[in-house]
Amino acid sequence: VGASGAEQYGIISAAGSYLSSSDRRAHFGLGRDTSVKLLEIRWPSGTIQRLTDIKADLVLTVTEPAPAIPALRQK
Repeated sequence: VGASGAEQYGIISAAGSYLSSSDRRAHFGLGRDTSVKLLEIRWPSGTIQRLTDIKADLVLTVTEPAPAIPALRQK
């Protein structure tokens, strides 16, 4: 969601044909917006990652967060 409230969506896949892959970068044009209020990433694992207040004109490298490990109960 851009600063103006405009929403954009993209689907990224590294799949390709035999011995090839696709570019895993996403590019979103923001027009006159100077920032992004919310960037939501839905990873194949089901994890949803949200980044907020991102300035325009950046190249971000985003890594899927490690899954949370549930706390062990003491007996």
